Amino acid sequence: MIQVRKQALFALSTMSTSSTSSYTEIQIQLTESTLVHSELTQITAIMTEQRQQKIRSRKPIQKVGAVIAEQARKKIHEKIVKEHVIEEARERRQRRERKRVVNLEHKLQLRAGIDARRAERARKRELPEFQRSNPDTEPPRELLQVIIDPGVKRKTREEEEEEEMELQRQLAAMGVGFGVRGSPSGHPIRSEGRSLMINSSIDRGGSSKHVQSLQ
Repeated sequence: MIQVRKQALFALSTMSTSSTSSYTEIQIQLTESTLVHSELTQITAIMTEQRQQKIRSRKPIQKVGAVIAEQARKKIHEKIVKEHVIEEARERRQRRERKRVVNLEHKLQLRAGIDARRAERARKRELPEFQRSNPDTEPPRELLQVIIDPGVKRKTREEEEEEEMELQRQLAAMGVGFGVRGSPSGHPIRSEGRSLMINSSIDRGGSSKHVQSLQ
């Protein structure tokens, strides 16, 4: 009787051990299948997103339905016209913006010129008054410094640049080589704010150069 009980207990323990190991193996298999399914889901999502990006990057003529050749040409023409209209509108906006900036700059320059002339008139009034009231005192530096209209300075600079360009054109037309910048044969043509125009006349006896000063 005791021997039978021992055999029964051994059989039950063997069955319990085998069932436990089978359960563990099933859990491992389920875990592995879950991981594989998760990876497949991620890969599928990535591929779907890539396909959608490719579709969005294209500009289809028509989203749904079949398109015949005539309809396709018409839609392409309409798309080109629409893009052209959009481009023209963009260019008009840019031109308006540039014009607005130029007008604003012009107004600021006018305002600066008005302020400079007004300040110069005030300086001319205040300087004699200061000299009369303080004969033994040197006038302050701001009363001695002439206030120049920025518009006049700009015009003067532009005139000088135009004169220099005209001089270079004349020298180029005469075939005079330039050594130093803006000078024939290495001799300077600008000195102390004055432009020099060189006229060459060649005769049988040799050559002579006449230098004319342009203020």
